[in-house]
Amino acid sequence: MADALNGAIQSIQSASSEVTSLEQLSASFGHAAAARARTAQELKTAVLAALKGGAPATTCPVCKTVHGEAALAAHIERITSELAQPTELTELSGKLSAARERHKQWLAWKAFLEQLQQIALQLSLPFSQTCNEIVEAFSQARRDFEEARANLQSATEALNRLHQAGMSDKEHDDLLSSAITVPTLTQNPYDVAAVEAQSNMYLNSAAQTREQIPSLRVQSELLLGLITQHMAPLFDGGWHTRTSTSAGLAAFSQMQQETIALERQRDELLHYFAIGNETKLSNVEATLAGTLRALTEAVQAVTREQTASADISRLQSDIEYQRKRTRELLMRSMNLQAASTALRKLRSELSLESTTAKSLNAIGQEINEAFVRIHSPSEYEYVGSNGVLLRSKEDQEDWSLDKVSTGQRAAFALSVFLAVNRTAANAPPVILIDDPVAHVDDLNALSFLDYLRDLAVTSKKQVFFATADARVASLFARKFGFLGDDFKRIDLVRDVQVGAPC
Repeated sequence: MADALNGAIQSIQSASSEVTSLEQLSASFGHAAAARARTAQELKTAVLAALKGGAPATTCPVCKTVHGEAALAAHIERITSELAQPTELTELSGKLSAARERHKQWLAWKAFLEQLQQIALQLSLPFSQTCNEIVEAFSQARRDFEEARANLQSATEALNRLHQAGMSDKEHDDLLSSAITVPTLTQNPYDVAAVEAQSNMYLNSAAQTREQIPSLRVQSELLLGLITQHMAPLFDGGWHTRTSTSAGLAAFSQMQQETIALERQRDELLHYFAIGNETKLSNVEATLAGTLRALTEAVQAVTREQTASADISRLQSDIEYQRKRTRELLMRSMNLQAASTALRKLRSELSLESTTAKSLNAIGQEINEAFVRIHSPSEYEYVGSNGVLLRSKEDQEDWSLDKVSTGQRAAFALSVFLAVNRTAANAPPVILIDDPVAHVDDLNALSFLDYLRDLAVTSKKQVFFATADARVASLFARKFGFLGDDFKRIDLVRDVQVGAPC
């Protein structure tokens, strides 16, 4: 069992490592496959553009082979699909799925073995047994349980009959405890025949005992009379006792206990005092009184010493507590100082300004490319270092956003937006823009739309452009109308309800 569980754990670890390796390899292939897919799409677009531009309709622009018009379209589709979907990635995906399935199967096998382990614990079985032996033991236990459950009904009916006869559960338990102590009923106290035989034996013994009671009563009365005669001299006044002569035989037992107690006290007293046989009891009493006074004084002294010792222990505990508290406060102070240092470092390194600067520096080249394309004349360039955003190309003078015009600020903001959208690896292929050229002059607006058109074509991103300016909308339609069916215009009209306030 233990070997099987260890083997399952090792197999799970091996399968997990294989899955992790294949996932990493799949991720690497995924980036390469994405690049190949983009290349295939660009190739397909270029081929279609070449065919639309006047290239022979029966000659493949890629491999220069001659095909029919329908066959040429299928040929181009096959070339681009093979480039976009390599067989290596498909095989790798199959291996990854198989590895994950094996990992799942090993996890299920481990869960089954752990369940067997719990069964072995419940049945007190060693882990050295095999899985088949544990299963057999569990099956046997289940058969025993079924047999016990089958016998439960008859036992329940018998117990109900006892309850109907007036026997309580406590009386049943007491009777069962008594039956277990009988040697003939120890192994099987529920054997009805054995119980009846033992009961008959007890009844016969009781009958014999009842026959002997009259003669035994006469003998006991004679003995009691003799004992009373012997005890009479003890109650002549010379013996101080609480026992009464009318108590009979019980009085003799009580006096025996009193005598034994007096002898025990005498023996204990002789351990501490040397008392001669001729010593008067008055002298013994005086000696005992002096001893008791000395003992009382000693007890009081010990009590005072214990009180002082308790005070010292309490003070020592207080001192130790203060030391422990001081160490805790010192450690807390050190932790607070370390936390303060870390917070100051985080505040200086991870502030909004530094994070923004790092983010802009990471996409500085893309910002500069977009800004140069959008803003005209190209008199500024993006710097993004040492607190400087823009710098004039002519005299290398630093410019902040509050010193440039509103149109230049708008062009810079659009450049940052497009650069962030362009470099976002995990973002959806969508560009959402709402009236971006409201504060941009006409020339820069044309440059922005040209750049946005190039970006939509080369990056394969879908552009959602919203504007309330009919002139800008018409210009955008002319710029992107070449896309044909891929360009959609949606005119939004707000419904005016009758009687609604204007």
